Amino acid sequence: MTAPLLAKLEVLFFNQLTFHLPRLLEFLNTAENLRLSSATLTFQENKVSMWVYPNEARMYALYMDVGCRHLDWQVTSTTQIFSVLRSAFSAVETLTLLYSMSSEWRNEAERAQWRDLLRAFNNVKTLRVDSGLISQLSRSLQFEDGESPVEVLPELNGLSYCKFDDAFTAFIDARRLAGRPVTVVDHNPFF
Repeated sequence: MTAPLLAKLEVLFFNQLTFHLPRLLEFLNTAENLRLSSATLTFQENKVSMWVYPNEARMYALYMDVGCRHLDWQVTSTTQIFSVLRSAFSAVETLTLLYSMSSEWRNEAERAQWRDLLRAFNNVKTLRVDSGLISQLSRSLQFEDGESPVEVLPELNGLSYCKFDDAFTAFIDARRLAGRPVTVVDHNPFF
C-alpha cells in the first residue's frame, strides 16, 4: 500500500512490550507530502502521545499514541517506535518533551532508557524540556568515563528548560569544551 499524497496520519498503539513496525516505516516512506521537522512527546498518566509537525506548523502531520501507564514503559515504547522509524524522522530538528502527570505519580525511567530515546533524534538542534522532566533528563545527560559529550544529540545547539539544574550546566559546559556548544535558548519557555 502506498500513499504518496498523504499529509496527515494518526496511529494508536495499545499497551504492549514490543512493536513490530516495518510496514509502517514502508508506508511512511511512500508519503511524499509528509514532511516532519519537529516532534513533541507528552508523557501522561495513561499514555504517551507524540505529535510530529512540518516546519514548526501548528497542525500536526503525524500523531501517535501509546497506551501505557508507567514512565519507564512509556520511554521504552517511544524509543522502540522512533528507533525503527528513525529514517522517517531524520529531518526532525526540534524536540519538545512534556510531562503531564500528577505530583503523586512518581515513577522514573532509567538513564539508559532516556539516552536511547534521545539517540533516535540525531539531527535535533533544539531540545525543549518541561520542568517535570528536568531532573530525570539532566541525569541522563551526565557523562560517565569514556563517554563523549556529543554521543547523544550530536547536532544540538539550543536547549530550553524552565529551571536551572546543575547537571544541565555540566552538560552545557562539557559540550562547550568538546567544541559543540549549546546555547540556553529560553529559561522560561512556552510550557
